[in-house]
Amino acid sequence: MGLAVQPDHDGRYDVADEYMELVYQLWEASWEDGAVLRDKANRVFADPSKIRPETSGGARRSGRGLRRAGRNPRQPVQGR
Repeated sequence: MGLAVQPDHDGRYDVADEYMELVYQLWEASWEDGAVLRDKANRVFADPSKIRPETSGGARRSGRGLRRAGRNPRQPVQGR
């Protein structure tokens, strides 16, 4: 991570928790329910009005982006 000194135990877990919160926000908030249409006849995969970049961050990290694929309804993100 480019640090001169390794953070203490609690500090490392604080960084990891913040990172995972950012990842969850990008995974879950980028695609609204019903965004994925999979309409082969009209060649439309998703409704762009239901997909949006998400901006989030914390004390150590921030990010803007979106998940490139819709949420999988069969495998929700665990731990939330």
